[in-house]
Amino acid sequence: MTVYWARIVEGSAIPISLVGMAIVFLSLLFISVFIAVMPHALRLLGLLPDADEAQAVAKTHTPDEHVVAAIGAVLMHRLQGEE
Repeated sequence: MTVYWARIVEGSAIPISLVGMAIVFLSLLFISVFIAVMPHALRLLGLLPDADEAQAVAKTHTPDEHVVAAIGAVLMHRLQGEE
């Protein structure tokens, strides 16, 4: 396969590829900025609870001892090869 640089330049392949790379770069930049700003925007709108509230909720909603015992029993049987 032979590459003819004259045909590439005449066909505007280089500007098209540069524009394509710029579009991909800007899209990824927009996505990363959006992800970075999302927690701040949710906190500003009041849709995201504070860290203290989340910890308080996590402490009050502890799983039942029976549920924890059942999960432990299933894991023990799986690790021993019994199904």
